[in-house]
Amino acid sequence: MNSVDMPTDVVTHVISFVSGVSEQWKVATNMSRTCKAWASVRGAWLESVRVVHVDDDSTPSLIQFERALPRMRSLVHVVLRCRRHVVGDSVFMHLSGMHHVQVDTMCCVSERALSALCARSPRLHTLAFGCGSALDDATVTIIVQECKGLRDLSIQLGFRLTDASALAISTHGTSLESLRLQNCHGLSDVGVAFVVEGCTKLHTLDVSGCHQLTRIGRSSCKYASLTLSYCWNVTDACVVGATHANLTRLDLGYCSLVTDASVSQLKIAHKLRELNLRFCSRVTSVGVSALRHMPLTSLDLSSCYNITDAGVMQLKCDTLQSLSLVCIRGVTDAGICAVGASSRALVLFDVAYCTQLTDACVSGVANPHLRSVSLKYVSQLTDASLTTLSERCKLLVHLNVNFCKLVTDAGIVALVRSCNHLQRLCIGYCHEVTDVGINALARHCPCIRALDASNCYQLSDGAMRALAQYSVQLREIAVPFCDSLTDGGVRSLLTCTQLRTVDLPAHIVCEATTDLFVRQCVHLERITCGTRVVLQR
Repeated sequence: MNSVDMPTDVVTHVISFVSGVSEQWKVATNMSRTCKAWASVRGAWLESVRVVHVDDDSTPSLIQFERALPRMRSLVHVVLRCRRHVVGDSVFMHLSGMHHVQVDTMCCVSERALSALCARSPRLHTLAFGCGSALDDATVTIIVQECKGLRDLSIQLGFRLTDASALAISTHGTSLESLRLQNCHGLSDVGVAFVVEGCTKLHTLDVSGCHQLTRIGRSSCKYASLTLSYCWNVTDACVVGATHANLTRLDLGYCSLVTDASVSQLKIAHKLRELNLRFCSRVTSVGVSALRHMPLTSLDLSSCYNITDAGVMQLKCDTLQSLSLVCIRGVTDAGICAVGASSRALVLFDVAYCTQLTDACVSGVANPHLRSVSLKYVSQLTDASLTTLSERCKLLVHLNVNFCKLVTDAGIVALVRSCNHLQRLCIGYCHEVTDVGINALARHCPCIRALDASNCYQLSDGAMRALAQYSVQLREIAVPFCDSLTDGGVRSLLTCTQLRTVDLPAHIVCEATTDLFVRQCVHLERITCGTRVVLQR
């Protein structure tokens, strides 16, 4: 049989083997334009599509998606991330039979359109609105009243919501399993009490940024995940009341009134896996010692300034995979080595701004599982640490040694020769790094996607040409204050067509150069020259 004579359903099935809906869309469109016999292929394929992700740089665009929507009769899952466009009623009025709708973009939708979506989608179980969608109480009431089977509701920008929304959710959203009401400045303790009493199936509750909140209260709702970050008025009484045996994740980031009393209470949550205490500055080593032998996999103690080695040494968690100790200046190599000895499965390790640390800390925690390491502003760090990482951490993907001014080309070369999976490298203000280090990076790490070489003033056009030749996946590059670079060297990066952000030295002022980037790098989101923003999308 001639390929042109194949039935449309067979051609559609063949297209389904192409990786990703975006590529399938292009193939179906091109086939319809190429041959008259295949003119109906695109329409038939559209009718079979079930999942679509739309963003500014992909196919389909929002306009293409909106035009094709009436023909997409099998569609059940939609994700819209279009920062340059506004999603309006015309999209929501055509959505029907949905199971999952996620809108992470500017959204201007009426109550009528949302009501129509809910009425035509009886199986809708997930509805999420990102930071561009400011819903009000009336809209939330419509959603929970008409979507009887809704299991996941997420509202990221809820500053217009009040306790009235919480009351509606508790009354009509009894099937909810996950609820995110973020930045709801009008939500109080009364509203949250309504929710935890009425939604007994909740396993995830996120009320981050709800500044009026002071307590959760005890209820029959045994959520496994609780997020209270940026709830500045939350106290120990709230945490103690909200802690129970089934809790597996607790986020108290930026809850500055929380003290050791809250942390000590967590011992009853014997299933707790993830704990965030970032900027809980009243927590001390006494509180941290209460976490000893808990089955934690992720712990963030960043900016808990009163923690010292005495507390860190008590963290004998052999299950720990992620540890952040940013800006804890009382921690020394002894504390870090003690953690490393008991936590041999660490994947993420962040000790930025811990200025007392030296190469010994890296030697103490380095293990074959490490993939992300941040040593920013650990100013005593030398090439020895990079050599250690190259020998023990072959799977390293992300390394940040910004402001580690003792790092040189020798350390960079040793690192990249062994860590070939490196995707992000930050070496800003490492003044001893030259073209030699960048050339080695480009040749040995073909997967590199982001490079921060700010103020590496010894770099020249040769480094840019090496990146242009070997680093085709490069998406972010920052070379401000690299005064030896010229327009010619910067232009060589035009071969890196995947670039999203480009930060150039202030002396690169040629408009022709920046215009070339805009034309050839279609995914470009931002260009800066020094402090001047040339492009911002």
